[in-house]
Amino acid sequence: MTEHKTILDWIDHLWDENGYSPTHRQIADKMGRSIGHINMMIRSLEAQGHIYRKGSSLHIIRETVFSRWLAERPESDIKIIAEVTGISMERIEAMSKGLQPPTYNILHLLFRDTLL
Repeated sequence: MTEHKTILDWIDHLWDENGYSPTHRQIADKMGRSIGHINMMIRSLEAQGHIYRKGSSLHIIRETVFSRWLAERPESDIKIIAEVTGISMERIEAMSKGLQPPTYNILHLLFRDTLL
């Protein structure tokens, strides 16, 4: 298992179990590495689009069924989705990247479209 995968798995595990991400010190201690090395790896994971920071917390960016569904839609459809649901384009974009969970209105459109 690569070090990057180990970090991602541990961040994911702590979020699921405790509702927060590990500190850089906790990651360094767990992996037996220096904080400088962990900082370099965190920056690399950010640059690759696997995680993002919100304050001091690390969050994993997940590709979801919704993000794949939305990626298949033309821009004009996304504007219509924004109008119909009353959700801003910025929020829809954040949902499409896995940064925010999709809302009920968006999920309804997804499943309605899938079932038709």
